[in-house]
This record gives sequence, C-alpha cells and structure tokens, in this order.
Amino acid sequence: MMNRPWAAGLGIALGAVALGIAAVHVAAGPFDREPPLDEVVAEKARSVYEALRQQFAAEESAATEEPPKPPPPRGIDRLLHATTAGLGAAAVALALAGFTRREDSRACGSAAVLGIAAMPWLNSVGVLAAALIVSLAWRLLPSNERRRGERVPVDERSDPDPQARL
Repeated sequence: MMNRPWAAGLGIALGAVALGIAAVHVAAGPFDREPPLDEVVAEKARSVYEALRQQFAAEESAATEEPPKPPPPRGIDRLLHATTAGLGAAAVALALAGFTRREDSRACGSAAVLGIAAMPWLNSVGVLAAALIVSLAWRLLPSNERRRGERVPVDERSDPDPQARL
C-alpha cells in the first residue's frame, strides 16, 4: 500500500497560493497610502515634546494622565505580508511533515521551495542562508564514497607513492 502524498500536496497548494499573493502584492505595489514625511516628523516631534513636558512637570497623578492612544489600524499591506508569511511557513512545515511520512521527495521539495520563495524577503533570506550553510557543510564533509564513488584503501591514502614501497 502506497502512502498518498496529502501533506506534500497540501503544502504545494498553500505554497502556490502564498507565492501568488506575494507576486500580486509586489507587482501591484503597496496598497496603503504612506503618510508624507513632514507629517511623520511633526508627529514624532510632538510626542517628544509631550514626553519632555510631562517629565519636567512631574505629573505623578494617574488620574490626570490621558489614556494611551490606540495603535494604528493594520493596513492591507501588513495583512498581506502576514498572510504570505503564514502560508509560506505552513507550506514548509507540511513539506517537512511529508518528508517524515516518506512521501514523494519531489513533492516535498516542491512544497518547500514554494513556501520558501513566498515568504517575505527578510524571512526568506534567513531560510536561504540556513539552507546554504547546510548544503556547504554537506559538501565539505570528508567522505571517500562521495568523491569518486569508490573507496580508497587505507594503505594508499597515507602513502603518497605506493610504488616506492615495492
């Protein structure tokens, strides 16, 4: 009885959706309007001024303090970034789950690649760096079987000129 690759297949689907969302978001550009620079600078200067004024006035009464402002609403750009990262991470997790279930390695690899490619840039840089380190470590491990596909006898490894012994 053969295992059906449900984890890898679901990972491929989630990775493809995440990659599609990321591609549309990058191609269409940011959807939220960024505030102009002068508004940002004016708001920061106002908050610094208010903090210094409160500190010098030494207002210790909690009743006179005004309640903190609510955080700004999350825009569509932040929502798309979070959705893309979540779907990409889920695709990678399902690829690993499929690999542990001994599903088809090509399907698991496809799900992992789609998930990694869909994640936002900073996340994928870290994942790609980790994959690069693992692949370099794998290549640099000394193994006689991987060099030419044949084992070298112990006597010939240490002696540079085996004919000189005869």
